[in-house]
Amino acid sequence: MEVIHSSKKNRLMFQDEAGFGRINKPKYCWCEKGIRPSVPCHHIREYRYAYGAVEPLTGSALL
Repeated sequence: MEVIHSSKKNRLMFQDEAGFGRINKPKYCWCEKGIRPSVPCHHIREYRYAYGAVEPLTGSALL
């Protein structure tokens, strides 16, 4: 087995991700009896993602 030595230091890091989003759904509303309201419905899909990594030995983080 050959061992290669390097002057570079390796860092052990743990990574995780999170996704946040919403989908707009129409809801019921109140109105006078006999009137059928027109409720606009937009199909909105918005998503945001967050990524991060931390080195457990030092606690330094990459966000």
